[in-house]
Amino acid sequence: MRYIFSPSDVEPINLPGREMRRIISEETVGTKSMSVGVIWVPPGEAVLPCHSHDADEALYIVSGEGQSWIDNQLDNFKAGDVVWFPKNCKHMIRNNGSEILQAVHFFSPARHPKEYTLYPEIKFED
Repeated sequence: MRYIFSPSDVEPINLPGREMRRIISEETVGTKSMSVGVIWVPPGEAVLPCHSHDADEALYIVSGEGQSWIDNQLDNFKAGDVVWFPKNCKHMIRNNGSEILQAVHFFSPARHPKEYTLYPEIKFED
Protein backbone atom coordinates (compact mmCIF):
# COMPACT_ATOMS: atom_id res chain seq x y z
CA MET A 1 0.00 0.00 0.00
CA ARG A 2 1.20 3.49 -0.78
CA TYR A 3 1.10 6.21 1.93
CA ILE A 4 3.13 9.14 0.55
CA PHE A 5 1.76 11.36 -2.24
CA SER A 6 2.88 14.43 -4.15
CA PRO A 7 0.92 16.98 -6.18
CA SER A 8 2.86 15.78 -9.24
CA ASP A 9 1.23 12.34 -8.82
CA VAL A 10 -2.15 13.67 -10.05
CA GLU A 11 -3.35 15.60 -13.07
CA PRO A 12 -4.23 19.26 -12.56
CA ILE A 13 -7.81 20.49 -12.65
CA ASN A 14 -7.92 23.99 -14.13
CA LEU A 15 -10.82 25.98 -12.71
CA PRO A 16 -11.59 29.71 -12.83
CA GLY A 17 -8.84 31.55 -10.98
CA ARG A 18 -6.82 28.52 -9.91
CA GLU A 19 -5.11 25.27 -10.64
CA MET A 20 -6.10 22.42 -8.32
CA ARG A 21 -4.55 19.03 -7.70
CA ARG A 22 -6.64 16.63 -5.63
CA ILE A 23 -3.97 14.50 -3.94
CA ILE A 24 -5.99 12.45 -1.43
CA SER A 25 -9.41 11.55 -2.85
CA GLU A 26 -11.68 8.68 -3.72
CA GLU A 27 -9.93 8.50 -7.10
CA THR A 28 -6.40 8.31 -5.66
CA VAL A 29 -6.77 6.30 -2.44
CA GLY A 30 -10.41 5.26 -2.29
CA THR A 31 -11.44 7.39 0.69
CA LYS A 32 -14.78 9.18 0.92
CA SER A 33 -14.26 10.45 4.47
CA MET A 34 -11.85 13.26 3.53
CA SER A 35 -10.01 14.84 0.63
CA VAL A 36 -6.83 16.89 0.44
CA GLY A 37 -5.47 18.96 -2.40
CA VAL A 38 -3.36 21.95 -3.35
CA ILE A 39 -4.41 25.08 -5.20
CA TRP A 40 -2.36 27.81 -6.86
CA VAL A 41 -3.99 31.22 -7.44
CA PRO A 42 -2.06 33.75 -9.56
CA PRO A 43 -1.77 37.38 -8.40
CA GLY A 44 -4.95 39.33 -9.09
CA GLU A 45 -7.08 36.21 -9.61
CA ALA A 46 -10.09 35.02 -7.61
CA VAL A 47 -11.42 31.51 -7.02
CA LEU A 48 -14.76 31.79 -8.78
CA PRO A 49 -17.62 31.45 -8.90
CA CYS A 50 -18.73 31.89 -5.32
CA HIS A 51 -19.77 28.44 -4.12
CA SER A 52 -20.77 26.23 -1.22
CA HIS A 53 -20.61 22.52 -0.45
CA ASP A 54 -22.10 20.17 2.10
CA ALA A 55 -18.75 19.54 3.78
CA ASP A 56 -16.46 21.49 6.07
CA GLU A 57 -13.33 22.83 4.40
CA ALA A 58 -10.10 24.15 5.90
CA LEU A 59 -7.61 26.03 3.74
CA TYR A 60 -4.00 26.24 4.98
CA ILE A 61 -2.19 29.15 3.34
CA VAL A 62 1.30 27.94 2.38
CA SER A 63 2.47 31.11 0.63
CA GLY A 64 1.06 34.41 -0.50
CA GLU A 65 -1.78 36.50 0.83
CA GLY A 66 -5.35 37.27 -0.03
CA GLN A 67 -8.91 37.82 1.07
CA SER A 68 -11.73 35.46 1.89
CA TRP A 69 -15.40 36.27 1.38
CA ILE A 70 -17.53 34.02 3.61
CA ASP A 71 -21.27 34.64 3.84
CA ASN A 72 -20.76 38.34 3.07
CA GLN A 73 -17.85 38.77 5.53
CA LEU A 74 -14.54 39.90 4.02
CA ASP A 75 -11.28 39.07 5.85
CA ASN A 76 -7.56 39.16 5.00
CA PHE A 77 -5.25 36.16 5.32
CA LYS A 78 -1.53 35.49 4.87
CA ALA A 79 0.93 32.58 4.77
CA GLY A 80 0.59 30.42 7.87
CA ASP A 81 -3.11 31.19 8.39
CA VAL A 82 -5.94 28.67 8.17
CA VAL A 83 -9.26 29.75 6.66
CA TRP A 84 -12.32 27.72 7.70
CA PHE A 85 -15.33 27.38 5.44
CA PRO A 86 -18.17 25.83 7.45
CA LYS A 87 -20.47 23.36 5.74
CA ASN A 88 -22.94 25.07 3.35
CA CYS A 89 -21.48 28.59 3.70
CA LYS A 90 -21.12 30.64 0.52
CA HIS A 91 -17.48 31.53 -0.03
CA MET A 92 -14.65 32.53 -2.34
CA ILE A 93 -11.07 33.76 -2.06
CA ARG A 94 -8.83 36.05 -4.07
CA ASN A 95 -5.13 36.69 -4.32
CA ASN A 96 -4.53 40.39 -3.76
CA GLY A 97 -0.79 39.96 -3.30
CA SER A 98 2.13 40.06 -5.72
CA GLU A 99 3.09 36.36 -5.63
CA ILE A 100 1.29 33.12 -6.37
CA LEU A 101 -1.03 32.12 -3.54
CA GLN A 102 -0.52 28.44 -2.66
CA ALA A 103 -2.89 26.70 -0.28
CA VAL A 104 -3.72 23.19 0.87
CA HIS A 105 -7.41 22.36 1.19
CA PHE A 106 -8.90 19.71 3.46
CA PHE A 107 -12.51 18.55 3.08
CA SER A 108 -14.47 16.39 5.50
CA PRO A 109 -16.21 14.46 4.10
CA ALA A 110 -14.48 14.36 0.71
CA ARG A 111 -15.79 16.70 -1.97
CA HIS A 112 -15.07 17.28 -5.68
CA PRO A 113 -15.61 20.62 -7.45
CA LYS A 114 -18.36 19.03 -9.56
CA GLU A 115 -20.37 18.70 -6.30
CA TYR A 116 -20.24 22.43 -5.44
CA THR A 117 -23.35 24.61 -5.49
CA LEU A 118 -22.47 27.69 -7.56
CA TYR A 119 -23.52 31.31 -7.04
CA PRO A 120 -22.14 33.16 -10.11
CA GLU A 121 -24.18 36.26 -9.29
CA ILE A 122 -22.11 36.89 -6.12
CA LYS A 123 -18.91 38.85 -6.84
CA PHE A 124 -16.06 40.36 -4.88
CA GLU A 125 -16.55 44.07 -4.45
CA ASP A 126 -13.51 46.29 -4.96
